[in-house]
Amino acid sequence: MTTGEAIATDFFKRGGEADIADIFRKCWAANVSDAQHRQGWLPGILPLQAGYRMVGPALTVWTYPGDWSKPVQAIDEAEPGTVLVIDVRGEAPAVWAPRPLRAA
Repeated sequence: MTTGEAIATDFFKRGGEADIADIFRKCWAANVSDAQHRQGWLPGILPLQAGYRMVGPALTVWTYPGDWSKPVQAIDEAEPGTVLVIDVRGEAPAVWAPRPLRAA
């Protein structure tokens, strides 16, 4: 700041719809939450392992515990890179889960 010289950066750049995934990959969930004035967050969603990030268009499903038809339909409709979000209103058991991670 004291020299007044511009410093090249990949941050603070404007982009369009085609750039949104790349823009989100450069920031943390807390930054996105702050930018949305803390609206649109989903409680209880955590990474499977520290350091994981997930970016992509969301396909949301609202269903009931034990209903496999809607999640399977969503999987069939999802494009590569889509983030599938299944809402069963906090009930157990989970209707879908990724395969377990193997220990390194």
